[in-house]
Amino acid sequence: MIKAEYKGISEEILGHELISGKVYPITTYIQKNKLVVRISRPTFPFELQYRNLEEFCKYWRVRAVYHG
Repeated sequence: MIKAEYKGISEEILGHELISGKVYPITTYIQKNKLVVRISRPTFPFELQYRNLEEFCKYWRVRAVYHG
């Protein structure tokens, strides 16, 4: 599990608001040459796709990595 801070512009995606500066628990995996980020929300988890790790790092800052 990863805790990462969202650095992008605050916006609503798929009915859920991502707030710049907020730390979210996320998991990542690769699917069809895309980096998929699953944001763990209590009500409805959702996923964002990035072309590569460099693009992911433009929008996220990893704060902690832990086994849980």
